[in-house]
Amino acid sequence: QRHVIKTNTVRGKQLSEALQKLATGKSANDPIFTFRGMTVTGAAINKYMRTLGFPKGFTVHKLRTAHGTELATEILKKSPFKKGDKFKDRDVHKWLETEMLKIGASLGHMSGEKVTANTAIQNYIAPEVLAQFYQKLGIRPSAKIQKAIDSIKKGE
Repeated sequence: QRHVIKTNTVRGKQLSEALQKLATGKSANDPIFTFRGMTVTGAAINKYMRTLGFPKGFTVHKLRTAHGTELATEILKKSPFKKGDKFKDRDVHKWLETEMLKIGASLGHMSGEKVTANTAIQNYIAPEVLAQFYQKLGIRPSAKIQKAIDSIKKGE
């Protein structure tokens, strides 16, 4: 999944400006979409976006994916692993899983009281970003990551 909000169109600029305005004064854990102090549902936002002329396939989910992918890209840039260095594959997998917990926390993915990385990996990070990371290191992705990568090959 790859979702880019282009700001070189009128609608893209409007969306970017609206999101920035909605986020102003809010902490990372505050809901972006609120009305009179209440959180607005994703379904209501999607319906509203249709009335503004956004295509049916453009949803709140795509905004979360764009954000999760952006976070993952920044994290992977800071990887302590470089091709040619000596490291064990399992150390890379463990590091990546730990780092993806940050994305899970940022996106609010909890399983009971525990933050999870799995939902972020499977749903909110473009698999190509993870595939490129592993390809640059010259190692095979973990089974979890491979599942996400395989989903793009199947067109899921």
